[in-house]
Amino acid sequence: MLVLVLTQQFDLTADYVVEELNRRGLQVARCDPGDFPLSLTVTGRLSGEGWMTELTHSGRVVRL
Repeated sequence: MLVLVLTQQFDLTADYVVEELNRRGLQVARCDPGDFPLSLTVTGRLSGEGWMTELTHSGRVVRL
């Protein structure tokens, strides 16, 4: 299971949340929506299976 954490870069409370999620063995993707569109992108495409939406940040791709 992947948990997407949308927060500011320096958010102490989010640090605690991410730490706890990691402790519980969950995968975490953390990004700052303020990075859009310079280093955070959202792409979508329609295929035969429906919409495929991806969020890309710092080289990591998260399928939404």
